[in-house]
Amino acid sequence: MKFLRIIPLILFLSCSSNQESSGTINLSSLPVETPGKLFQTDKIGEDFFQHLNYKTSVTGSKNVILADRDGQFVAEISPNGKLVKTHASSGRGPGEIQDVTSLDYHEDEIVIYDQRRKRIIRKDLETGEIKEFEDIRTEDFQTSRSYSTSDENILLIHLWNTAYLTNKDKTPKIAFAHLNLNSKNSGEMVEYPSRNMARLIIDDQVRGASQVPFAPGLYYDISSDRKSLFVLWADDPQIAELDIMTLDTIRTIPADLPRDEISRSEIDSLQKRYDERWRDIRDHLPDRKAVAENMIVDDRDRFWLQLTRESDFQEWIVLDKNGTPQKIVRFPKDVMITHISRHHIGVRLDDHIFALYEAL
Repeated sequence: MKFLRIIPLILFLSCSSNQESSGTINLSSLPVETPGKLFQTDKIGEDFFQHLNYKTSVTGSKNVILADRDGQFVAEISPNGKLVKTHASSGRGPGEIQDVTSLDYHEDEIVIYDQRRKRIIRKDLETGEIKEFEDIRTEDFQTSRSYSTSDENILLIHLWNTAYLTNKDKTPKIAFAHLNLNSKNSGEMVEYPSRNMARLIIDDQVRGASQVPFAPGLYYDISSDRKSLFVLWADDPQIAELDIMTLDTIRTIPADLPRDEISRSEIDSLQKRYDERWRDIRDHLPDRKAVAENMIVDDRDRFWLQLTRESDFQEWIVLDKNGTPQKIVRFPKDVMITHISRHHIGVRLDDHIFALYEAL
């Protein structure tokens, strides 16, 4: 039976029944490591960062490929932060960009999604060849990210649900589909529930939405060989490995992390952060925190799960490919991890500053 056919039901049951993880992974028994910062920068050459994208990629030569959404460029930098090459810049012609929301690198090829141009751009970094494809969109969904797979003619497309932003009767969802680059056709789109959102409704109309802190969400990443898609629903203590082409389940990996209650100090911090929106957020907070709030699969196919426990740091537990816990890694609290590789770890310190930390 296909995982895709049954996972929406499983996810909704997990949400509605408030299942609690027994927390068989003992966090206090794990070694703790804190990687050192290698460098940080707020610009490339003469171009200052304006709004860095949330993901970066690592090439075989240890270089980093990153995108700046407002600065409208995709560039490759060396491990010490020097500009190697600009791969895309502002414009509306072939290979040019307006607003990059997704950047993926695999085997000397980058796949870019530009949401403003509504184009998927595929560039061969060795030959410079550029191909563009129309994105996938429906009445309720539009493309958000695009990824290479083990088949050079097939891309995996992640879509997000736009309907809930205008229709209060719609629920937040995401979806996956395949795009065949030869036929330009997309395969069946399969929907999943997304993270709980607190919507601002005025005069019976949705005027905005905010993610609910500590609520479960669907997190995913792709194996280093591009043959597997790993999926975690953060209310369920397991990771599912799917065949990236068929989306059938290959196996499940245990990830039984403890689930804590939201503390009084965390409530106070959230109230201060959301200010006037706090009443909307408060009514949607879960009884207990989700088991994790992010997942990254590194180039050794280890699982990095961002912990939700209260801490002065941003903490990630590292599991080996079979789900055995290895260690906890600490970063500064309010940062965003953009890649994890055997060479270095990408860290977005804020909109304008990018850093590399030591590999672990």
